Amino acid sequence: MTNSSIAAVFRSPAYSPNHIANDAAILNAVCTYLRRRGRTVKAYTENELQQGLVKEPVVISMCRGRTSIALLQEMEDAGRLVVNSAYGIENCKRELLGRRLAAAGIGYPENIVTRTDRNIVPELTAMGIERCWVKRADSHSQHKEDITFASSATEAQEIVHEYFMRGIMTAVIERHIEGIPVKFYGVAGTGFFYCYHRDDRESAKGIDSEALSSLCLRAAEVLNLKIYGGDAIIDAESGETVIININDWPSFAPCRQEAVKPIAGLILSLIKKK
Repeated sequence: MTNSSIAAVFRSPAYSPNHIANDAAILNAVCTYLRRRGRTVKAYTENELQQGLVKEPVVISMCRGRTSIALLQEMEDAGRLVVNSAYGIENCKRELLGRRLAAAGIGYPENIVTRTDRNIVPELTAMGIERCWVKRADSHSQHKEDITFASSATEAQEIVHEYFMRGIMTAVIERHIEGIPVKFYGVAGTGFFYCYHRDDRESAKGIDSEALSSLCLRAAEVLNLKIYGGDAIIDAESGETVIININDWPSFAPCRQEAVKPIAGLILSLIKKK
């Protein structure tokens, strides 16, 4: 597969809320780098993928739509190289994410997964959950309202009802954790890791980047991701680092220039192994 042509499938704008240009920019930059290394790379949209136009044996993809993920899984099962794995992309859906991480012993907020037509107040009250985050569970985020803070169980119930009215059938409600919010980006197998305080991009004070890198890499391995990024909280009381979100192939916006070579190198390495 050493000289195989590569298909690069861009993320649908519906799954790039507030990040359409940034998501496209990182994939464009990786494609440019691969072409400079002599690779044939053809760009596709998610719609073109769904139309059956992608024939290349290697697919690098930022897709998140259900139909696209299913098609990529079929390609993977048939022997094509897909990066990230479509199964890894699926694992980033919130109804699976917390379950996978918790089963591996990786810190994740206490939560419930619920149908949006239920009364969740009694369950949240019994768990002592007031301040919390309500997140759609059936799909990756498409609107800013798909991740919403609630100051009480009653407010969380109102948000869940709004989800139901929008046609979102399942939600995750996660306990809010006070602490230091951290953003991170990584590329497995390359040593590349970048992190910073979410509220201060110029600072990494108080962050043990080596320990965080190790934790995030382990989480990525559990989820079957190679190119990843997300959010964590350093708990103000316990000092424990809790992962609250991991995305497959994020925009790498604050470190795009530094991330391009490791991402492309990973892809070339996987092609060589394949």
